[in-house]
Amino acid sequence: MARTRRTPEEQDAIRAMVAEKQTEMIAAKGDKAVREGRIIIIILSVLVAIAAVAEYFMYGEDPIILAVYAPFILAFVAFAIFYYRNPFALSIAALSVYGFMQIAGALADPTNLAKGIIIKVIIIAGLIKAIKSARDFRVRNKNEQKTGSDILDQDF
Repeated sequence: MARTRRTPEEQDAIRAMVAEKQTEMIAAKGDKAVREGRIIIIILSVLVAIAAVAEYFMYGEDPIILAVYAPFILAFVAFAIFYYRNPFALSIAALSVYGFMQIAGALADPTNLAKGIIIKVIIIAGLIKAIKSARDFRVRNKNEQKTGSDILDQDF
């Protein structure tokens, strides 16, 4: 199959899209609420890792426990690493994965729902706050792109 070369116009369009995404990522890193959302996901990944180690030692050092927790820990770490690329989607993904963990834990042992309920509520509230912050950032960012405002033109 022959590979077609992109026209200069297509290349310019791709460069513009990449530059826009990089600008959006830089703006996301500068937004305090978006940073807080990332921090919540980092804290969540640490808490899940601590829970995995605690259960590992509580239930007889069975390696299957760590194998069950590993994909969740890796998912939360990946969400935190790539958070600035798309904070809204990754916040929703983190809440979904956390919800799945809680549902799976409840199916395995219904008493798991009551264990650590305060921490679970705080985590869910934090993730919902992260979703709202990311959504608000996205709306603000889209409005700024439409109006063409520049950060240097704003009053502080």
